[in-house]
Amino acid sequence: MILSLAKRLGGGSPSQACYESVLAELATLRLAKVKEYGEARYEERDQNFNMVMTYSDLYRKFIRLRQLLWIPVGQGGVSGGKLAFDISKIRQELLDLANYAIMGVQLIDQKDISPTYRILPGVDQIAFAVEDPVFVRQVLGQVFGCTEWLLDTVIAEGVVHGHPARNVAELSFNYQAGPFELELLAYQEGPNWLAGRIGCSHLGIHVIDLVVAKQVLAGLGWKIIQEVQTVSHTNPAIKDTRRYHYVIYDTVGVIGFDVKLIQRIDLVSAEK
Repeated sequence: MILSLAKRLGGGSPSQACYESVLAELATLRLAKVKEYGEARYEERDQNFNMVMTYSDLYRKFIRLRQLLWIPVGQGGVSGGKLAFDISKIRQELLDLANYAIMGVQLIDQKDISPTYRILPGVDQIAFAVEDPVFVRQVLGQVFGCTEWLLDTVIAEGVVHGHPARNVAELSFNYQAGPFELELLAYQEGPNWLAGRIGCSHLGIHVIDLVVAKQVLAGLGWKIIQEVQTVSHTNPAIKDTRRYHYVIYDTVGVIGFDVKLIQRIDLVSAEK
C-alpha cells in the first residue's frame, strides 16, 4: 500500500515548532539513556573504534526497524486493508536512531577521525564452503529470507598450493542478507585451496588493481595458497562480458577464515 503525500503528512507538512519539539524529546531521551547506561564505552577507546560502535548501534536499530516494518505475505500483517504496524515501537526506534546519528556527528566534531585504520576497502563478500548448496539455499531462504540466488558454474585456471591447476566450482550468490555479497562455494572438480574444508571459507574484497593490493598486504607475511583467473562462467549476465582474477591468502589459522582479493576483468566485445 502506497499512501499519497497528503495522507502521509496528515494534511499538512510538519512545522518547525514540531521539529524542535522532537529535538527536545531527543535530548531528554539521551539524558535518560546516559543516566541508565552511562557513556563509558564512548570514552575508554580510541575515536576510530567509537565510530565503529556508532555504526553498530545505527545498524542494530535499522535491523529492528526492518523487523517492525516488514510483514511477511500471508502471515496476518494485513487487516481490513490496512497494514498492522506498531506505530509506538516504530516511533521509539526512530528516536533512538536519530540520537545515535547525532552522537556520531559529536564524535567527528570533537576529535579528528583518522581514515587510515583500514588496510584495504571493507568486506564485499562473505563466503561459505558447503557440500549441498541446494539444501543450504533452502535453509537460508526459510530462516533469513535469502530466496533470490544467482547461480554460476565457474572454471578457473592458475596455481593452487604452488602447482598449476584447473578447477570447477558451483557458486551461489545472494544480496538479501546484508550490505555484502553472500556466496556459497561448492567445488566440483580439480584441486583447490579448501581441500574439502566446510564452513566459513573466506572474506572477499574487490580491488581495482590486484598487483597493488598484493603489495599492500605483502608486509603481513601471509602465504598465497590459490591464485587463478576464471576462464568461463555460466551466469548469462556475465559469461560473455566478464572474468575475475583473484588470490586466496592462508589466514584461517590466524583469524578463522581466509582472505580473498578479487579483481574484475571486463572483456572487450569482438564486435567493437
